[in-house]
Amino acid sequence: GREVVFLDIALKKDAQKMVAVLYKDYLERRESGETKAQAKTFDGDWPARLFPDDPKADSMETFRELNRKFSMKCYLNGSFVLNDDIIIFMENRFRNGLKDIVNALAPFIP
Repeated sequence: GREVVFLDIALKKDAQKMVAVLYKDYLERRESGETKAQAKTFDGDWPARLFPDDPKADSMETFRELNRKFSMKCYLNGSFVLNDDIIIFMENRFRNGLKDIVNALAPFIP
């Protein structure tokens, strides 16, 4: 796909969607009372939970694109820790938090 410059970081559209969904999940988990460390940690089931309509291989390829840009801590079981740089990046992109994210993700939801 075509790369789009997203706050000085070029990400393909599927990677833009993924980072927005991951950040939305982080914010929702924070609102539900999880600590920052808990909310930043994604279990190995995250592709099926957050991207159920996408083949896992595609989700993992998109994740590798994000990881090349943001260098996250990843584990063999498929879990990872959301990088602080992603949170800062998304805080700057979506200043109103969940409201802005939901609006940004609306075109991706059929």
